[in-house]
Amino acid sequence: MNYKNMSKEELIKELKSKDEKLNELKKIKNKHKKKAKKYITNIKNLLHGNELENKTLNNIIDVMPVSLIVLDSNGDIKLINKKTKNIFGNILNNNIYELKDNYYNIYSLDGSLYPKDKLPLLRSLNNKEYIKNEKVLIKFNNGNEYFISVYCNPIIDSKGNIKGAVSAFQDITMKKKAKEKLKHGKQMNDIILSAIKETLLIVDDKGKILTINETGAKKLGKKSKELKGKYINDFIKFDDNIFLKYKIKDLKTKKIPIHFKGKCKERTLDTSIYPYINSNNDVKKLVVFSKDITKKIQCELALKESEERFRKIFKQAYIGISILSKKGTILDSNDTVSKITGYSKKELLEKSFKDITHSDGVYKENKYLEELLMKKRQCFHIEKKCIHKKGHIVWLNLHCSVINNEKGNPSYIIAAIQDISKLKNYNLKLKNLSNKYKSSLKLIKEKHDELIIANHTKSNFIANISHELKTPLNIIMTYLEYILEEEEGKLNLEQKSLLATAYKNTERLKVMIDDMLDLSTLESGKMKLNYKNVNLNTLLNKIVKEKKLTVKNKDLKIIFNDYSDEIHLYTDPIRLRQVIDNVLDNSIKFTDEGYIDISINLTKTSISISVIDQGIGIDNEKQENIFKPFYQADNSFFKRYKGVGLGLSISKKIINLLNGDIMITNNKCKGCTTKITLPLNT
Repeated sequence: MNYKNMSKEELIKELKSKDEKLNELKKIKNKHKKKAKKYITNIKNLLHGNELENKTLNNIIDVMPVSLIVLDSNGDIKLINKKTKNIFGNILNNNIYELKDNYYNIYSLDGSLYPKDKLPLLRSLNNKEYIKNEKVLIKFNNGNEYFISVYCNPIIDSKGNIKGAVSAFQDITMKKKAKEKLKHGKQMNDIILSAIKETLLIVDDKGKILTINETGAKKLGKKSKELKGKYINDFIKFDDNIFLKYKIKDLKTKKIPIHFKGKCKERTLDTSIYPYINSNNDVKKLVVFSKDITKKIQCELALKESEERFRKIFKQAYIGISILSKKGTILDSNDTVSKITGYSKKELLEKSFKDITHSDGVYKENKYLEELLMKKRQCFHIEKKCIHKKGHIVWLNLHCSVINNEKGNPSYIIAAIQDISKLKNYNLKLKNLSNKYKSSLKLIKEKHDELIIANHTKSNFIANISHELKTPLNIIMTYLEYILEEEEGKLNLEQKSLLATAYKNTERLKVMIDDMLDLSTLESGKMKLNYKNVNLNTLLNKIVKEKKLTVKNKDLKIIFNDYSDEIHLYTDPIRLRQVIDNVLDNSIKFTDEGYIDISINLTKTSISISVIDQGIGIDNEKQENIFKPFYQADNSFFKRYKGVGLGLSISKKIINLLNGDIMITNNKCKGCTTKITLPLNT
């Protein structure tokens, strides 16, 4: 049965029917329980009394409503009554052990089979055990089943010897079934109550709570057990308790439901009270339904506030908003529409949107509106010309969307408009300016192309002139080396000094030419890299050893903190060495005393080589320019420290080509730190 779909009246009728059945079952249960106790007491009195004769005893036990079995010490059945015969048949003079195996089996109520030595009557016979109200299930071979409540006493003589045992038992099959029905009835009531998602209470005529469903109890912040016996007025505060008192009195007389609203813990409840009419046509109980309508009221208030908020937004919006019918007539519009078109709201309500649209855009707008109403599009956005009340053209940005009714069909159209006349004028001016300066832009592009060609020519020129200079320079250096070796005769000290100076300057010139060639190759993107596996520790040790020879005339130490493990890097060893040489030469050039510290730092993804010196450092504002070609910090540097400023620029470009980076920062105390970083997967 689907209780959720029942009306309140049907639920009350069903509850009343279930309640009456439960009461009948309770009466049957109590009646059998009282009878059983009475008869068991009589049996015990009879068994312990020895003043009655056997005949009298037999007559008494035959009319008893409980079954009786008496065993001797061997287990032979010596006495039974009619009730026992009705259940077991005539089992007199049978042995209880043999009888069980041939006719029936005994089970506990959990379904397990009783062991032979654990049967209540045998435990009493063998163990002198007194059995009281032990419930068992007897299943006969013919298919009959009986639920029985067993009482057993051992028969003991004056010397304490067991002479037998007596068992009185009652057929509780009907009682068991009644109990099951009672349990089922309670379960059905629980199902009905749990199926109701509103608060449901059954109270007496004074408001005392007899029953409440768990849903209702939860809403009151309690459990149903905690609320039983309490009064409904303790939890629900009604708007007018005196009025309600008279209404309930009227309800009990006329038996007509009443409806009202009440409060409970800041919640609003829509409450209905129904009469619970008993078989005597009296109202002793009331059924109370309370529905929480707090959210409904909050939604109604929120909707009202939302409508008010929309009305304010609609009225005060900086863009024009109009509500149109499906035919295009204006149903409502805000003040902004009047400012844009020049028409008052009253004048606009007498027009359609077509009346103020320029003829150039009527066809396009009509087409989109038809598609909108036919659900071919959800909205459309166009620019259109509007005719102002004074006759001039106003450019509008128009956005239209349709509002559907509950059935999903178009109800009316929302049109949002924005005056874009100024923007149109700006665009027109911009177009004129664009045409005016188009020739200038063309000339700039041509000059830009010429600069690219000139830059390319410059790179080619530098490459060619460098090659042309290197050839005679190499010859001059060869001759100078030959003369300085004194193969053709001894040189005096002055001659030797002059020739050594000349050789040193030709070396500097060769380095400068090589740098210019490298810069030209890098800028043209023609430098090729030759990747190999390089042992970084070995490479740095070799470079440091060579550089130490160049600082003999300075009070300067070069320190290399060798990494504990070998580090292998896949890179171009020649170009990496060129960069390290340039960095160390730069540090040596600008550091007269102190130390130059070289270290390696390894991470999971990269490796970095740091060169820390104690030189003159670099001004912070000039650091961003030091990697530019031919840059010198200032002219005084150029006079004291020779060079054309290509080393760091070339180093930066090579490291970038190797997918790494190089940066220089000033130290806190003195000098600067140059850090070369390369990826491990290069």
